[in-house]
Formats: sequence, C-alpha cells, structure tokens
Amino acid sequence: TVASDFKCKTCEEFRSSRSDGLQLLLDECSEELHKRNPTDIEFSRAEEIKTGRLMLPIRKIPSCILSMRGLRCLDVTGHPVETLPPEIGELTSLTRLVVVSSNLTELPEELCKLLYLEQLVVSCCPIRRLPEDLCNLVRLWDFYFDGNQLVEMPQKFPPLLNGIKVSGNLLKQLPDAVGTCKDVKSVRAYANQLSSLPESICNLSYATEMSLQGNRLEYLPAALGSLQQLQYLSLHDNNLRTLPASVVQLQELQWLYLYNNKLQDLPKGIGRLRRLERLLVEANPLSKASLADLALGPPLRLLGLDAAQAARHPAPPWASVGWMIPWGKLYAKLQPASQLKRKAGVEPIQGAQPPEHNDVLVVSFAASQAEPEWLGVLSQVHAGQISIAEAEAQISMENVGTFSSLFRK
Repeated sequence: TVASDFKCKTCEEFRSSRSDGLQLLLDECSEELHKRNPTDIEFSRAEEIKTGRLMLPIRKIPSCILSMRGLRCLDVTGHPVETLPPEIGELTSLTRLVVVSSNLTELPEELCKLLYLEQLVVSCCPIRRLPEDLCNLVRLWDFYFDGNQLVEMPQKFPPLLNGIKVSGNLLKQLPDAVGTCKDVKSVRAYANQLSSLPESICNLSYATEMSLQGNRLEYLPAALGSLQQLQYLSLHDNNLRTLPASVVQLQELQWLYLYNNKLQDLPKGIGRLRRLERLLVEANPLSKASLADLALGPPLRLLGLDAAQAARHPAPPWASVGWMIPWGKLYAKLQPASQLKRKAGVEPIQGAQPPEHNDVLVVSFAASQAEPEWLGVLSQVHAGQISIAEAEAQISMENVGTFSSLFRK
C-alpha cells in the first residue's frame, strides 16, 4: 500500500514520482506477478499487449527499487536500460535478475556481491565482457548470456552452473574453465566464431546437449566420446574435415547434425549407435565408403542425405533425400514430397536439381530439423487414420480452434 500526503518532501517525492518512485511501480509493474510475489518486480514490455497502452520506457533502474533490500526478483525485459548502477550490489536478497533486449553495455563488478543470486539472464544487449569475479556467485546455477556481443568469457565460472548458454555472441574461444563446471548438462555456444573447443569440455560427464552449430570449428577434441550422457550433438554449419574416432562411443546419442561441413569420411559405425534416431549429413563431400557404411543400417527415424550423395552411392530406403540450396551461410533443403517418407518402389532423387518441379517442398532445417511439423499428418492420411478434410484443418493455421482441438485429440 502506498500512503499519501507525506509531510516530508523527500518521502513524498519518493512516493509520487512516476519516473523514480513508488508510483512507477504501481503504474508499470506486472500486476499479477507482484500480487503473487510482493518481493518480485517485473517491468516487461509485453504488458503493453494486455493493458493496450504504451508503457513508460525505463532507461535506468529506479531509485525506489535500489532501496528495497528484500527484493528477490527484478526483471526489466524490453526496456532501454543503459546501465546497472553499482548500488545493484546492495540488493543482497536478489535471487533472480533478468535484463533482456536493453541498451546495457556492461555489468558492474558490484553484481558479484549478490551472493544469493541463483538465476542471471542478460540477453540481446550490446555487452562485450562479463565481470571476472562472476565466480563469486556461489549459488548461481542458471545463466543466459545469449544474443549479446561477448568477445571473451571469464576464466572462472560459478561452481553450481548447470548450463553454459552463450549462443549468438562473438566468442572465438571458450576458456578451459568450462571443464570445471561438473554439473553442466547443456552447452549452447552456437552462432559464435569458435575455431576449436577446449579439451576440458570432455570433462562434462553429465552433459546431455551440445549445440555448437554455426561456428568455425575445424576439429573436435579427441576424447569427445567420453561424454557418455550426451544425447544431442549439433555441429552443422562449421568447417569440420574429420570427426574423432571416439564419437562411436557416444552410446546415448539420439540426434547428430553434421550437415554443411567439409567431411569426407565418417567414423565407421556412426550410423549404428544403439540410440541414434536422427543423423543429418547433407552438404558434405562424403566418400563412397562412408555412404556405404551408412546404408548398412539399421534404419534410422531420419537419415538426411543430399542428391549428390545419393548419386555417388544408392541411398537406403529410410533416407530423406533432397537438393541443398545455399542461402547465405545457411542451407535449405528442396525435396519432392514423395521423398519425405518414400513408399516401396519410389527411388531416391539423384544428381542436379531440375529446372522445374511439380511437387516440391522447401524444408527449413532451423524450423523443423528437416522433418516438417505436419509430416505425421501425411502419414495418418496414408494409413487411413484421418480424412483429407481433417488433415487440411490440422495443418491450416487459419482456424486455431480447430487446430488446437485436433492437436489435443
């Protein structure tokens, strides 16, 4: 409750200011969150959708907030905040701090005094470096620093981190300290400028996901196969010429994305990992021997090949074959619909892309991992499980109600 008519001029300004005082909180704070957790403050620009009015853009952390020693959560998503003042270090009860899509260029060293901080999200900001003493945040287990302009990482990390999430920056290397984060389950460092990985990354024995696509990787650590819990490994859109032989030791691996590299040979047996479901190797100059090894099976849920590869060696029946279309640094895959799930007797396409098509789909890897979201619908029609009319309703986004009800069904 905000009292009114303070006799003290300073207190009255603290109460009534719409730019720096408590009135700002009443006007702009996300109401539901504050009612549920009075110690949490969220200034999300998404509230504009709900209220139907423009929110006051916040360019600095209001003074009234900096005096709240019991504050646990502070979220200023979407506001043009330019600095975090040194006084942020006095919010010693803070457990979660979120700054997304702001004009923040640096984090103050005082941030490292927040010893109760557990979650730190700083994304889509022009930050280039992080405080070296970030390792002092001994309770921090979750941090996101994706979509910034980071050129380097601290040499030490907080001890309880469960993920390294630094995608979409300008990093040329990861520090050896990455390997000291024993609890890390996810490494997301895609869309950087990495040319190699530290050997210590192979110490992350609990890691289940590594997303390293869109870098400049030329080789991988020889001991990569020691990551026995790894289930998802994304290495596409790099400069890899070879893979370590130890990759075939990744017995829990389910998804392996290798397309758009410079691979000529794959470790023998890579397609026969016991849990492997998806293997994408398009846009690689693979040798006949490697293609023949992939064709030995067993069948995968998805084996992605391109038409040039299929021309060098017959593609197995379970392979999804198409023409690769360069799109800047990315690729799209052009496929006749008949190639998505080939029926018996339908041959895989081979050779150069013809000038005209009658039955063609463009499949975006980034959006659907080479398998359209509605592919299951086509299979249901073919099996007679649903009608054409039901399928059309399900894949059309014009009637969201119909789509949702079918999806739940």
